[in-house]
Amino acid sequence: MSDILQFPSQVESIRTLKDGSIKVDIETQELPPEDMTKLFEFKNKPIWIAFKETDIKYEDLDIKEPAPEFKTDKSPSQRLRSVLYRYWEQKYSTAYTNFDDFYKKTVDQICKQYKDKLD
Repeated sequence: MSDILQFPSQVESIRTLKDGSIKVDIETQELPPEDMTKLFEFKNKPIWIAFKETDIKYEDLDIKEPAPEFKTDKSPSQRLRSVLYRYWEQKYSTAYTNFDDFYKKTVDQICKQYKDKLD
């Protein structure tokens, strides 16, 4: 989430252009230098924008998985879930009657392992 820049602003103007696109002018209050730097890094780059009247939380965003290279490919998260399902079937289906419980616990353990490695 560190690559997301979020700050209060207001839409100053909206207009349609000849090619059918829309120009939106946004006005902000004075930003901290690190936010200004990040904002300028976005100049002339294609970006995604989310509008909401309050702070945006991760759960508010509809973040898509990267598209698979081939239409029949599973996303990395789908592959992991499938492998964990097979592992659960073979090793833990009697201990955990519900795969979702096993899946959540296992993913939490994986997350914890990587969090512990962070500085």
